[in-house]
This record gives sequence, structure tokens and C-alpha cells, in this order.
Amino acid sequence: MQIWSLSTPIKNIILYGTSIVLMKGVSLIMLPYIATHLSQSELGRLEVLSTIAIIISIIFGLSLHEALYRFSGIANENKKNKITADIFILSLIIAAISLPIIWILCPLLSQISALKSSTLELELLLIPLAFEAVVMVVLAALRMKEKAWVFFLLNNRKSTSSSTVSHDCTSLWIWRY
Repeated sequence: MQIWSLSTPIKNIILYGTSIVLMKGVSLIMLPYIATHLSQSELGRLEVLSTIAIIISIIFGLSLHEALYRFSGIANENKKNKITADIFILSLIIAAISLPIIWILCPLLSQISALKSSTLELELLLIPLAFEAVVMVVLAALRMKEKAWVFFLLNNRKSTSSSTVSHDCTSLWIWRY
């Protein structure tokens, strides 16, 4: 059975599902690599930093992509475009506001002795989170416009670049020590 002979909704479901599985699967694939190259204490530190990143991404993201789904779901096309533009601009404003907050927060967090992280490490971890809402709003808009291929390509590019950065950072960390 070829994917091209399927109906458009089925193709979209396959593309959305595949891209989400690949996005989540990259973390699962990277886990054994990272686990074999880091000590237990470094893995524990990484887990604490990941938890901080998740909490901050929830705060900075504000679930704007969910608001986009909610408020533009039953609107006409012009209203959908207006709502999408408004939420996208709001996500850019939040990103612009959150960057200085991250710059202020990172030195304070690095002084917490339990973290044992430098300011630079925290900045490298948290600065991309400022733009998380922007990325999620764009991906949500693509889903609403039924641009499954563009969603698939962007999502997988995001996953690939994330895994590449994880690999490179792990390699640099190992080389450093």
C-alpha cells in the first residue's frame, strides 16, 4: 500500500504522527549515548537541569499554541488569520521579554550549590526556551492550515538539530574533562 494513494486526512495523520514519534524518539535514542558518556553525578546534574528547563519552558510558553487552537477553531478564515497573527506577535513579545529574564536568572541559578552549573551552561540551556512559544505557535498554525509536509520537515529539522547539539555538547563535555 502506497502512502500517496491514501486520502489527504490519512496522509496528514501519518505525517503528523511520524513527526511527533520522531521528535520524541530522538530523546529515547540519545539516552543510551548520553548515559554511556556521562558519569552518574553528571547524569543527575543533567536531570536537575532538564527539570528546570521544563518548568521554565512551561512558564515562558504559556500554552499559546493551545490558545491558538481554542480561539481560532470555529472562526472564519480572516478571523483565524488575525488570531494567528496576534498570538504569533504575543509569542515574539514573550520571547523578547524572557531573554533579559534568563540573563538575570542564570547567574542567580548558577550560585545554587546543588546545581554545580556555570552561568554559561545555564544560558545555553535556557536561551532556546525563550523561543519555544514561537516555535510551538508556528507548528500549531501549520497544523491548522493542513500543511502536513511543512510541519513534518520543520519538526524533524528541529529534532535533528536538537540531537546534533546534544551530541556535540556531550562530546565537548567529555573532551573538556
